[in-house]
Amino acid sequence: MTIKGKTSLLISISFTILFTSVCAFIIHQFTNFRKEEFKERLHEKAINYVRLLVGVKEINKELLRKIDQNSINKLYEEKTLIFDSTFHLIFSSLDDTKIQWSTDDLIYLKKHGSFIRKNNDTDIYGLYYDSEKRDFYIIVSAKDTIGQGILNYLNFLIVGVGIFFIILTWIISFLIVKRQIDPLDKFTAQIKSINNLNEITHLSIPQNSKNEIHLISKEFNYMINRISEIYQKQKEFTSNASHEFRTPLARITAQLENQINVVNDDLKIFLRKILIDINQLKELIDSLLLLSKIDTEKTNLEIIRIDECLYDSIEKAHKQYPDYKIQFSITAKELDVQKLEIKSNAALMHIALDNLLRNAYQYSLSKNVSINLDEDNNILVLSLNNDGVLLSPLEQKKLFTPFMRGSNSTNHQGVGLGLRIVNRILSAYNFKLIYSIVDNKNCFTIIFNKP
Repeated sequence: MTIKGKTSLLISISFTILFTSVCAFIIHQFTNFRKEEFKERLHEKAINYVRLLVGVKEINKELLRKIDQNSINKLYEEKTLIFDSTFHLIFSSLDDTKIQWSTDDLIYLKKHGSFIRKNNDTDIYGLYYDSEKRDFYIIVSAKDTIGQGILNYLNFLIVGVGIFFIILTWIISFLIVKRQIDPLDKFTAQIKSINNLNEITHLSIPQNSKNEIHLISKEFNYMINRISEIYQKQKEFTSNASHEFRTPLARITAQLENQINVVNDDLKIFLRKILIDINQLKELIDSLLLLSKIDTEKTNLEIIRIDECLYDSIEKAHKQYPDYKIQFSITAKELDVQKLEIKSNAALMHIALDNLLRNAYQYSLSKNVSINLDEDNNILVLSLNNDGVLLSPLEQKKLFTPFMRGSNSTNHQGVGLGLRIVNRILSAYNFKLIYSIVDNKNCFTIIFNKP
């Protein structure tokens, strides 16, 4: 997960947990408050009855009923029971609501003074009143519909508003984090755009910015300048050294070739061996010079046809190696001109194909190479097969390493840079070179990915 997504997620989850906890605390506190408030109302109701009973000498049930019937603070489904000291029911309100009670409840009241319990949606409150003249047991039951309605509304309001604010928080946190991380996204995009050290593009930095990412960009610009400077010096050294080496080597080669014609046979053999070593050294210098130029030349893009490049390389290989047998075929039935076109540098692509054909010839036992051009999901695939000695798994891993020569190269000239050059050229254009063993033969496959 990206830093932006992770930060947004952590902020949103933290706010969600905090907001949910606060909402749960509010609901819990209001629920307790409602219970206590309704308990006080039931207590007040019971005390009012007791005061009336204590204030009169004789109990007037009709009067109590009328008072109960016309009470201003009448509760929903209210029911009142009053017992004397002998647990005898002396008063019951007029409604048909029943209260579940027992003698044990009255005994409990005498011992503890009061109780409150809940029976389904009904709250039942009991009170023991001990006066100087008489003792009374009062049980009052009612439903707190108003309080429950307020609680339900509060729950609905908190849940609805909570969901809205949580969603809003997730959106806002993502936008805020996105805005704060936006310089990092631009930083990443600008770094990705730097794919050629020959053309340095510095990262844009706002003036007087103290943003940590902009400070990193500033240091990155300084670093990339140093790397570019070192890279250019290395390229210049390689190019200059290669040119300087080629001139004296050319002179030595010319002098040796002249001396071969005028010396005796024993000395001729010795000079020819030296000449072979010098030619190998020239090939090494030319390869190093080419490697140093690949990054520069690859920017010269043009539309070329791979089949035409291949025909030119085949013709060149036949001239260089008269006994070279090349079998070229196109597997795809319908392969129009546009599908044969790739975006590359013609000179570099010729060098890559020339090296592949030369490598296939040198390491082939029968000097016979088969080439096939095919199409797979609109992607051109070129494969070269020869019957040379197969490479071991370890050699396959190091195949494109500079100066790597396999066990099959003992009797072959070379400096170990041919395939390295081919791989560098193809990689410069996002093409892939893959080695595999197919039908007990060496197979080099080039995948020409479309840009």
